Amino acid sequence: MARKRSLLLRGFLFFFLLPMLAPAQERIGLVLSGGGARGFAHIGVLQALEEYHIPVHAIAGTSMGAIVGGLYSAGKSASEIEQIARTTDWAYAFTDRSPRRDQPYIFRLLDTGLAVDYRLNIRDGGIALPRGLLQGQHLTQILDDLFADIDRVSDFDRLAIPFRAVAADLVSGDAVVIRQGRLSTAVRASMSIPGLLEPVEWEGRLLVDGGIANNVPVDVARQMGVDRLIVVDVGTPARPADEIRSVVDVVDQLTGLLVRGSSQRQLEALQEQDIVIRPQLDSVTNLRFDAVDESLAAGYAAAIQTLAAGDMLGLMVPQAIDEPEAHEEHEDHKERTGEVAHLPTIHFIEVENDGPVDDRIIRNLVRQRTGEPLDTARLQEDISAIYGLDYFRDIRYRVIERDGQTGLRLVARERHEGSNFLRLGFRVSDDFRGDSDFGLGASLRLAGLNRLGGTAFFRADIGTTPRLEARFVQPLDYHMRYFIEPQLLYQAERIDLFDETVQDEALASYQRRERQAGLAIGRQLYRQRGEVRVGVVRRRGELEFRSGTAMGEGHYEDGYYGARLGWDTLDDLAFPTWGSRWSAEWRWHEPSLGAERSVRRFIGEVSIARSWRRTTFLLEGDLSVSDSDQLDIANVVPIGGFLELSGLGPRSRWGQHRALTRLVAMVSLGQETPLPTALPLFAGASLERGNVWEKHSAMSAGNAITAGSIFLGADSPIGPAYLSLGVAEGGHYAVNLFLGQLFR
Repeated sequence: MARKRSLLLRGFLFFFLLPMLAPAQERIGLVLSGGGARGFAHIGVLQALEEYHIPVHAIAGTSMGAIVGGLYSAGKSASEIEQIARTTDWAYAFTDRSPRRDQPYIFRLLDTGLAVDYRLNIRDGGIALPRGLLQGQHLTQILDDLFADIDRVSDFDRLAIPFRAVAADLVSGDAVVIRQGRLSTAVRASMSIPGLLEPVEWEGRLLVDGGIANNVPVDVARQMGVDRLIVVDVGTPARPADEIRSVVDVVDQLTGLLVRGSSQRQLEALQEQDIVIRPQLDSVTNLRFDAVDESLAAGYAAAIQTLAAGDMLGLMVPQAIDEPEAHEEHEDHKERTGEVAHLPTIHFIEVENDGPVDDRIIRNLVRQRTGEPLDTARLQEDISAIYGLDYFRDIRYRVIERDGQTGLRLVARERHEGSNFLRLGFRVSDDFRGDSDFGLGASLRLAGLNRLGGTAFFRADIGTTPRLEARFVQPLDYHMRYFIEPQLLYQAERIDLFDETVQDEALASYQRRERQAGLAIGRQLYRQRGEVRVGVVRRRGELEFRSGTAMGEGHYEDGYYGARLGWDTLDDLAFPTWGSRWSAEWRWHEPSLGAERSVRRFIGEVSIARSWRRTTFLLEGDLSVSDSDQLDIANVVPIGGFLELSGLGPRSRWGQHRALTRLVAMVSLGQETPLPTALPLFAGASLERGNVWEKHSAMSAGNAITAGSIFLGADSPIGPAYLSLGVAEGGHYAVNLFLGQLFR
């Protein structure tokens, strides 16, 4: 009995008196500043805190500090956040265009040859400037994925660690502390760099990057009931005068001055027990998203040194302390088996859309089936395809609960500046020996003209091949599969005809001008990556003799029925690395449509791109052949120029029939360049064989021309550019400067 009383007494002392005698655990608040890519140093600081078991009870973050702090508050470990930093495609995050394969095939056809991807939005008869260079769709999409596990937690005090994100009101300039709502939206608002990213609409306000109002939110963390602060400052230091060399440097310096002013005021409010960690990031700029290793190491080293000097290591505990409700909501959505999270079963899908097209179009582009678990990977592909239609500013999804069922809600918001786009293109090909081909083009696309997504397209080119074109693509169903497309076209070009045995001098030179009207009906294939169409075309033109031996001139008429099958998964038309692109077209020229005689013509092309490490190989070929040997100047085709028998002049050979094959190898040289801005550079070589022929019977491998080239390429701000040295059989050689799309 005495032994039992002794055990009870010991238990009473352990559970009641010992905690009263022990010192109270200090509550520690973590302040994570903004700083762009320099903010990866925050992850190194978190690693140090975890290694020394220093608990964190509250987090306040701005911009990149909001991303890292939000992830840590949501229950991610420092190692998990490091993995996110390493695997996230930050270049993709800060672009707006969907991957090329996710854009409608028919739109890709319309924009072929317009290599410069600068767009001007047209609205109400004038140019409408967006509120940011980027809408931020991809960044928002990435953030939604990162915070999907706790998407239903609306009170940030109920996260694993209480959290605050700091943004700025674009109207008043005041700091806005976000403590509830959707965590991914709060983080997105906190890092909306003014002018670069579209502001975030939140509770009737327009929010931008919190760095302009409170980049080091000391006061915010202090108000979260903590006793001591750990402040991590990764802000960009001021540039010395000799490093301010351009307008970009001036803007960066001015922005930095605004940010540093608010930061200094916050740092001056620190108390004696608080500490500041300043990682050494001299060589890391705000945009160095590839510098994860360097930033992480700097954050870890600075944290270890500063924590020891500030006597913080005395706060170590055996393991991090969890708040009472630390993971209550978080674990509702993460039933783990190993590392695999449970995905909810979707019972219904709804669309909220204020754009120009019907809700059913959006719904039909989503492949998620009801009664099946949510397929997030497929859903992200579908959202990318919907965004590729160019109707919406952003598209987001949420998993919702209603009447005991789990549903999927997609929210698509219309572009403020409209869905009308003016796009530019520029091409130059010159062999520096008098042969050149050049053109300046512009297109206007008026998208979403009706609830089915009707799109008007206008294009004008000036130069050696002037052209005017108008098309109207009208989808016929709410899946946007079937369509009808009327077309009007005017084009002109110079034609040089050569003798097959004497190719150095043209026998005759003509100017061909042509007007064309056509109507096609078709169907898009598998997620709009290809199409099949049939149609009819009527043409009228005239040939004007310019020089040489006259071979006839005057007006002509032509017409044909056509059928075309096409497919395109190339990731890029300038410097592709993966995918394939091919088409096959059959034309039946008939006298009933105006043709001089019945002729059958086949036109086909194929491009296959595959990459191994930094090297890309392209195997390409094209064929244009008819069953007639009679001269038909209305249908002759050119060859010559860079990668089209590289030693010959641009478009310097014309014939009734054409065949060409080529193998191209390109090696990425990275972005090191002597120019003042970084450009992706490539070195390449090609082997080509082909020709044009007047007679079908003359086509053979024996009289094809072998050619090749070596070249340097750059993905420049005005389009892809190539400088090449080409040689061809017969002693032909040419130095070519080519600007524009090659693989089209």
